[in-house]
Amino acid sequence: MEEVTNTVVTKIVDCLMHQIKLQATYLLCLKQFDENLRDEKSELESKIVSVKELAKMASKRNEQVTDAVKKWQNEAEEILKEVQKLEEKVEKAKNKCFHVSFSYSLAKQVECKTQQMVKLKKGCQFEPFSLPIELEGMHYYSSKDFVYFKPTKSACNEILKAIEDGGTNMIGLYGIGGSGKTSLAKEVGRKIEESKLYDKVIMAVVSQSLDIKHIQDQISDLLHMKFDKQSIEGRAQQLSQKLKVGKTLIILDDVWEVINLEDIGIPSNDYKGCCVLLTTRLRRVCDSMSCQSVTELCPLTSEEAWDLFKRHANIKDDCSNELKGVARNITDECKGLPIAIVTVGSALKGKAFVEWKSALSRLKKSQPMDIEKGLRNPYACLELSYNHLSSSTAKSLFLLCSMFPEDYSINKEDLVRFGNGILVLGESIDSMEQVRTEIDVAINVLLDSCLLIPDRKRESIIKMHDLVRDVALWIARKERQAILVDRKAVPRLLMENETVKDTKVISLWDLAKNFKLSIHCQALTSLLLHSDELEFEEPNIYLGGMKALKVLALVRFSFEWSLNNWDRLGTWSMPQSIVQLTNLHTLCLRGNALGDISFLVTLVQLEILDLRGSSFDELPIEIADKKKLKLLDLYRCSIKKSPYEVIGKYWRLDILEYDVGDIEVSRALCMEGYNVSPISSSMNDLFLSAELLQLRKCRIDSKDYLSSKVKRLKFEVCPDMKFIVDDRIKAKSNNLEIEQVFSHLVTLELYGMESLEQVFQDSSINCSLQNLQSLSIAECPLLHNISFPKASNLCNLKKLVLFDCPMLKSALFTPSIAQTLVLLEELHISTCSKLKHIIEEHDEEGNVHGNRNDGSSMLAFQNLSTIYVHNCDELESILPLSFVWILSRLECIDVGFCHNLKYVIGGRKEDWVSLYQRKENKSVEIEINWPALKELYLYGVPELMGLFPQQCGPTTMEKGIWVEVTTTFNQLHNQSLPQSLQAFLNWERLLIEDIIGRFKGFFELKVANNGNLIKEQAPLKLKLNSLILLDFPELEFIWKGPTQILSLQSLREANIRRCSKLKTIFTSTVVTSLPELRELHVWECNELERIISADSDSSLPNLSAPSSHINAFCFSNLLTILIGKCNKLKCLFSYSLASHCPSLFELRIEDCSELERVVDGFKGKDVEESGEQEDCPLFPNLRLLTLCRLPKLTQIFPGFENRKLTLQHDIEGCPNLILLE
Repeated sequence: MEEVTNTVVTKIVDCLMHQIKLQATYLLCLKQFDENLRDEKSELESKIVSVKELAKMASKRNEQVTDAVKKWQNEAEEILKEVQKLEEKVEKAKNKCFHVSFSYSLAKQVECKTQQMVKLKKGCQFEPFSLPIELEGMHYYSSKDFVYFKPTKSACNEILKAIEDGGTNMIGLYGIGGSGKTSLAKEVGRKIEESKLYDKVIMAVVSQSLDIKHIQDQISDLLHMKFDKQSIEGRAQQLSQKLKVGKTLIILDDVWEVINLEDIGIPSNDYKGCCVLLTTRLRRVCDSMSCQSVTELCPLTSEEAWDLFKRHANIKDDCSNELKGVARNITDECKGLPIAIVTVGSALKGKAFVEWKSALSRLKKSQPMDIEKGLRNPYACLELSYNHLSSSTAKSLFLLCSMFPEDYSINKEDLVRFGNGILVLGESIDSMEQVRTEIDVAINVLLDSCLLIPDRKRESIIKMHDLVRDVALWIARKERQAILVDRKAVPRLLMENETVKDTKVISLWDLAKNFKLSIHCQALTSLLLHSDELEFEEPNIYLGGMKALKVLALVRFSFEWSLNNWDRLGTWSMPQSIVQLTNLHTLCLRGNALGDISFLVTLVQLEILDLRGSSFDELPIEIADKKKLKLLDLYRCSIKKSPYEVIGKYWRLDILEYDVGDIEVSRALCMEGYNVSPISSSMNDLFLSAELLQLRKCRIDSKDYLSSKVKRLKFEVCPDMKFIVDDRIKAKSNNLEIEQVFSHLVTLELYGMESLEQVFQDSSINCSLQNLQSLSIAECPLLHNISFPKASNLCNLKKLVLFDCPMLKSALFTPSIAQTLVLLEELHISTCSKLKHIIEEHDEEGNVHGNRNDGSSMLAFQNLSTIYVHNCDELESILPLSFVWILSRLECIDVGFCHNLKYVIGGRKEDWVSLYQRKENKSVEIEINWPALKELYLYGVPELMGLFPQQCGPTTMEKGIWVEVTTTFNQLHNQSLPQSLQAFLNWERLLIEDIIGRFKGFFELKVANNGNLIKEQAPLKLKLNSLILLDFPELEFIWKGPTQILSLQSLREANIRRCSKLKTIFTSTVVTSLPELRELHVWECNELERIISADSDSSLPNLSAPSSHINAFCFSNLLTILIGKCNKLKCLFSYSLASHCPSLFELRIEDCSELERVVDGFKGKDVEESGEQEDCPLFPNLRLLTLCRLPKLTQIFPGFENRKLTLQHDIEGCPNLILLE
């Protein structure tokens, strides 16, 4: 016993001694703790830099860092700020005599922070670090132009029902070509994706030429997976394993024949986690593929067809009856087919009546007998649209577009290159830029006629509907300009010489390795062969016997401005027969390993040489002697001997190697890995004549590249370059005047310039930049100043982008230069952590904000539409008051993670001077209104006081209301609303965070003389579709005002988080019908008692009752409700409110300690005995129910027990819940 006692005593003494030593250390070793702190801080800063670099690399791979990485970065940045403050305290302690207890406390804090940094460093191991960015999925396809007609609505509902049924794995949608099957399938995919019934929704285009590998690639791209296997069978097995994880809806579009899904990798019908929706023109395909549900997309009814035709032909109600009669008859000829209606209507829009009559006559007479019966009318309609094209260029371009595969994304530049010499162009076209202009005009004609489809995401891409393509091939054949595109049939047809004597174009894509082609076709003008694996050499390809050939393309890929990695096949020799092609205008050899290309010398008529992505030994010097060569594309070429001296000798050349966007340029030069010092005289001429200049990974030690002709200038990852324009410009050896330098510059882009310190070294350079429209600077870690020339007149600047320039301290503009920003539309600044001001307080001439009397500052920023500022910790305000009295076009403000920001506009000392200088009577308040503002995002701004100082707008900080508006009943009744109220009603998207807790209310409307307001006044319609309020600890109400004065008819999403004093979401101020609401998320609102206030709820009719005559539901489209950590919530719905949620798909409630019922329908009126819920059950579309950690929950909702088998439910931590077996 004594030994045990001694042991215990010894341990206690050891512990006490350890604590005594530790406390003594705190008292005596502050200096040592401080040194440790600084060491750990330095190491942590290095770790942060490493993580940022890894994040950049991930971003370039189109990946995003995981939440764990983001959390670590935030914690690391936060602790560094705390360490900074602590270091300041320690520094003061060194110079002053503080009490012992203070030194003790300080040392303890230092040690604590040191240990926190040590822990953070150890936690800097992430697996995985980043993940592929989730693609948009079905939301990539715009639903803007999708119109519901009776057939589409019926078909859509039928398909959705089959998918939601759960027991159907194969669904077929069939209908005539052009009836809208693809558009409907996309709309179904969007709806399923929104409902979250399936984890993934994937769409792949099959097309008439079945290519299993291409289908696999489409699916794998959307699944973010890469194949390890190369064989179709191996890839199929990998794909099948991936698709068996979770639930997936796969849409196979444009199926022409029976497909074995397992060949692709789609699991068989036995696997219930995969559902396939296929679209086809043929009912027998649906039957042969054992579709359990088959839906026909019928043509439009007569009245629907007439409505659609009127819209596209621009037929108004006041048009003559005679015209309407002819138009009706033309509509009838379209047989209810949307694509025929749209194209014919667009073709006749604005035409004289005689042309309408002529069109009707031709439609009735020109029924193509060589076309299957069901398609004769559509063919005739589309041919009519073609015949009505007034431009010969547009007609020839329309036929040319059919040479590309079905559903292909056609790059406009490919039309320029493949159409060279064969398109019908205007006279006097002698430059490539003129060709591009002509083709752009023709494309616009075809788009207006609906014969081509624009890609809404990429301006450089157009598409052609597969039925329109079929018609184009048919018309080409009729006009003896046949275009052969069937890779299986062409070899046979070429043997039958009579069949192909009129063939003008052969275009064969995705050729197999064993493909062989020998062509003897005297009339052929264009030959395009595409293959990933075929070697384009004899004996595979023989090119003799084509004296008329003008365009030859042997390619591995279509045109792309920026190329990803690709594999060149082993070096092969061009067919010797190519030297016989003496009339060749365009030669395109993309992605090939060519070796010796001296044969090019023999092609005397060559105008376009496209070797993009190829490798070869050297560029023949004789190229410089070719007088007709206009375009040479060597982008991403691997060349053993540098080609630049050869290029430099040919100053006439149009070198196109980069996307010029909207800027018209005729001479462009892109170089990678080149030393720009010294520049030979021939290269110097090339530099100085370039209108577009891109230099990537080039070492630039010369300023001779500066040109008065350059319109677009881009530098990317050019090392050792401290200035774009330095002092040496004053000593330039050429004859350019200084003021002419950059006089035509339209865009300037600087990316990854690691040594760049300033853009302009000397601001006294006489350079106005008056044509500059876009300036982008990104990832320049040493940039500390732009230093615009004093003479800058940025009157045309429309877009300014600054990203990841952490050392940028100096203001971007002086007041004098800022006053010239009259056309600026977009201001994007991100991750410039040391930037304090965007506009300097004053310039060298002494100009201060608003001190000029010529009114120029009133015009500055008048076109500004977007303000985007993120991660700029030193900014206290974005723009000064004196420059932004007129922001009538401002649509979006997005400000995030600016920890010292106090106001978006104003707030600096000089603003108050400017404010009162503009008003003789200083007591008059000045109100700023932004009538066009639609989107407002404010988060990570803990010091924010408001959008602008309270003297300038409706934000009333002293009362703690975000927006407070006072009006009168007469103003409401007469629709003469105050500007501030009208501006608020126009807001569409809001995301606001109030960490400090300054606001107790969001919106309050005060109305004088409102005694009979509700009976006489229609509600105000707020355009808001998304509302997100985060971290409002003092918020007591969102809406406040007269009963039902505010209508949220457009609201689709409401997300309320961490508003601990909020008691209700929708008060009686809001009209109770929310027809568009899709998602409702409420989290960590501890005082929340109800979703809808009691007085609002009681006004709702019970729609489940048979006697109800009301057709509109309160929440008719609500799909998802997520509620969590709301500890005063006892009931989510009243029974009447629950009956107004017919579309609810997912309901999740977690960690609500007082919740007793989901639906309060068990007491009072005995709804169970009345049987009302059986006539119209609650939540008929509910599929997912999650109830977790609800200790007082006793009951869910009436009828739940009967739904358990069809409802996927997860219920845990609900000990008092009564579940009937």
